Amino acid sequence: MAARTLLEMLQDEVRCSICLGIFQDPVSIYCGHSFCRSCITEAWEGLSTNFSCPQCRETGDQKILRPNWELAEVIEAAKSDACRGPNRVRGMGGEGKSMFPPKAAAVSLTLSPPPAQMTLDPQTASPWLYLSEDCKLVRWEHHEQDLPSNPKRFKVKDCVLGLRGFTSGWHRWDVEVHGQGTWAIGVAKESVPRNRDFDLNPNEGVWALCHILNGYQALTSPCATPLTLRRVPKWIRICLDYEEGRVVFFDAESKERIFAFPPASFQEERVFLLFMVIGDAQLKLLP
Repeated sequence: MAARTLLEMLQDEVRCSICLGIFQDPVSIYCGHSFCRSCITEAWEGLSTNFSCPQCRETGDQKILRPNWELAEVIEAAKSDACRGPNRVRGMGGEGKSMFPPKAAAVSLTLSPPPAQMTLDPQTASPWLYLSEDCKLVRWEHHEQDLPSNPKRFKVKDCVLGLRGFTSGWHRWDVEVHGQGTWAIGVAKESVPRNRDFDLNPNEGVWALCHILNGYQALTSPCATPLTLRRVPKWIRICLDYEEGRVVFFDAESKERIFAFPPASFQEERVFLLFMVIGDAQLKLLP
């Protein structure tokens, strides 16, 4: 247990909280948090003051990026070990897991993961939802549609799932949000209920962000967590790290983190993108 805890701590320390990948050219800012140089530069693009930390939201007056040489050296050493073979992290309990995977996988973790190509699955869509022809846009209808019966279809909740589910890897999706109605976006286990009402929260196998009554909530359990955002997001990025059980939401324009759910176990079950729409709102998957 001690070895595993040490490993998890080390893995967290070498990840950029903006792109969720291994740090590239890490730099520290005024509050002490570190980011990839390109990530924080893009996040602060166009600002001349009030530079907000994407992680803790502390604000600074100056755009100062200090190279974090110690962190860079740790990452390079770990990458070298990973490329040489299955070196291991040792702890009080004996041998632990490799800190990094073999060379090919280690290299892939140093790109923020590209957006997963995805469309919505019309066979899962509630009869109250309209999908565009390309199955990337969804909006709520004012009348129930007469759709073919399907055991995968949501009968009560106005939800739709992505066409493809995942049991491994890192994935991200950018979503364009419109209107002032109620909507929720996130991910859900394949076993999420279809024939009954249910709460969108981790207890029911859903990790989602919600807009309701002009406010935003992270749909945590047992109670939702109200969120205070600096700006109304037009594009929201959903990031999924299946192995680590992480679901994180970002403002895709400002790169500010909106909310990160505590690590969860998906129990080797397939996980799908999930949308819910009610009233005057529509959601669109971006290319």
